[in-house]
Amino acid sequence: MTRQQLVSIGVPVLNEELNFPILISRVIPDIMLAVMMGQERIVRNLDAKRPRQHVIDLCTGYLQYLDKALQNLVEPPALNFGPNEVGYSVKEVIKRAKSHFNEQLSINYIESSRYELESEQLHLDSSRAFREIHWNPKWSQDEALDRTFAWWKRVLSKPTEIKEACLEDLNRHSSTNLKKGFSHER
Repeated sequence: MTRQQLVSIGVPVLNEELNFPILISRVIPDIMLAVMMGQERIVRNLDAKRPRQHVIDLCTGYLQYLDKALQNLVEPPALNFGPNEVGYSVKEVIKRAKSHFNEQLSINYIESSRYELESEQLHLDSSRAFREIHWNPKWSQDEALDRTFAWWKRVLSKPTEIKEACLEDLNRHSSTNLKKGFSHER
């Protein structure tokens, strides 16, 4: 796909003004661009840890919150919806992606002092969401990443099955019970 085609379907692409061969803070889009375009992508800060979650968990949190708010069961405070575990490093995300895409994935990294002010580890405190609306993510970060990469693999091999892939994930998510031991204690 050309850069223009990627932009036309909403894929975030390199800001050429930066003259820097990465998408800022976008490891999963960079991974998928490497797979789709068959080209090496460059990432930074392999040890940076970030919370990883599936969009379905996030959406169910917002829908649950909206439901409680419409019933006047909660005041509208700001809530975070995030995984219960410590975040995954960029290196761990790439390793997980390679288990799905193997030789299709070519990733390299840069070491740069340009990002020395970047936090090594970020996390979201979702304890208020748990207390206020009893929300908990159903999928661990492992499951969220595996489902994300499985969805992409299916859609890239059968582009006409986007709807089916989405419905499969929604059905799988709705039939998943909360994992034992999930807690908002950090």
